[in-house]
Amino acid sequence: MINRILKKLLPIQTTEAELPMHAGEIYYLWEGLTSTYKLIGIVELNLMNTEDVQLQTYLKGLITATFLHHIKKLENALKSEGFTVPPRPSSKTLQGGPGIGQEVKFTDKEIIKNIVGFGQVYIMLYIRAVMACTRESIRSIFLDLMGDYIKAYKFLLGFGKKRNLFEPPPPATAKKGSLNMAEVGIIWDELTARYLSKVNMEIYLASTKDKDLINLLKWGLKEIVEPHMVLLENILKNEGITIPPRPPVRQFQYSPGQVKD
Repeated sequence: MINRILKKLLPIQTTEAELPMHAGEIYYLWEGLTSTYKLIGIVELNLMNTEDVQLQTYLKGLITATFLHHIKKLENALKSEGFTVPPRPSSKTLQGGPGIGQEVKFTDKEIIKNIVGFGQVYIMLYIRAVMACTRESIRSIFLDLMGDYIKAYKFLLGFGKKRNLFEPPPPATAKKGSLNMAEVGIIWDELTARYLSKVNMEIYLASTKDKDLINLLKWGLKEIVEPHMVLLENILKNEGITIPPRPPVRQFQYSPGQVKD
């Protein structure tokens, strides 16, 4: 949806297919591939250490429906550029069936918390990859992979919550079911970051006469930054937290391009 809007705002012809991948795109493809190899090994190790049938089913599905699918996409992207991909490691499940155990066993709680932690790391890796990549086809790969990780992370987080496996920070207020301290801190940081984005984008508007860029900046303010501000402000208000004052509006202090110099 956003891509279609941006194409209308900025009808720019690209010659993307003629450009080789840059070093950052190759790095993230290679890092994503080799780290997924390692992650499969870790998940298989966890699979060998749990006798919980429900958890076994989830771990098997995570490997086959998510990780192996990711590996194929990443390998194909590298092969299409003439790179030789590293060999896939042999599966640890060849050593025996799920739950056979090792000399040192993980608890089910440790398995779930470890995979949740890895999920957080990989989501952040793919966010950085999306920001680093300029080729649309490569960026699309990482957007797809990130979406898969978010879905898997959400499912496993709910799985762990049902078993009371997590120790969240203390609640931020006395309200029943209130947000915890960490959640409020993150929301506060995100809100103040949106305030800064609004200030910057209004200054950018006053610093350019490019009509396409002006349209894009106005659209970003109206459709992204300001709705995000309202959403985050309302969350904090519903918790009884006093929100910081919004920055003064700069958009109409100058005409576009007036402060360019």
